[in-house]
Amino acid sequence: MVGGGPAGLNAALVLARSRRRVLVIDKEMPRNHVTKESHGFLTRDGITPSEFRRIAREQILKYPSVLFQSGVVSSVTGGDGDFRLQLESSEATVRSRKLLFATGMKDVLPDIEGISEVYGTSAFVCPFCDGWELRDRQISVIAPNDSNLHYVKMISGWTKRLTVLTNASLLTDEQRAEINIHGIALVEESIQRIESHQ
Repeated sequence: MVGGGPAGLNAALVLARSRRRVLVIDKEMPRNHVTKESHGFLTRDGITPSEFRRIAREQILKYPSVLFQSGVVSSVTGGDGDFRLQLESSEATVRSRKLLFATGMKDVLPDIEGISEVYGTSAFVCPFCDGWELRDRQISVIAPNDSNLHYVKMISGWTKRLTVLTNASLLTDEQRAEINIHGIALVEESIQRIESHQ
């Protein structure tokens, strides 16, 4: 299995309970590594990402058919019944009859000076993960294209104090009218940099 986040760990647990031999290969750089708390998991709401992974691994390792290996898979060859995985840091090849990818998502931050310094502390990508903590506060949404404008409607459930930043992407008259109807501030200039004063 490639990926040791929540989905991969849960899959490893179910496979272990099905008496399958499982090797979990994970680069150990989870998507949420910059956050202080994880939310939305029953019995674990508010837990740190590292503690969540520690507990999950501890429970999974009770099953002797599961092994964990730190690494990045650089290539996969072969096919069903005989997959061959090459790891970046090793010349050895891992062979497997079945292959499960549980690599999750990767956040791609906009090319704006200062955003990486505030990512996970005051800049967030998942309203379900951090919306509750930011409820009723002033929030700016960087929405450089119309596909991101759906976030504006979603986030309005947590706060009505919204500003949409298009980062020089121009909206249609219809999109502007919809934003104005909801009383949302709109800034269409490009963002030069993000500064944090926390």
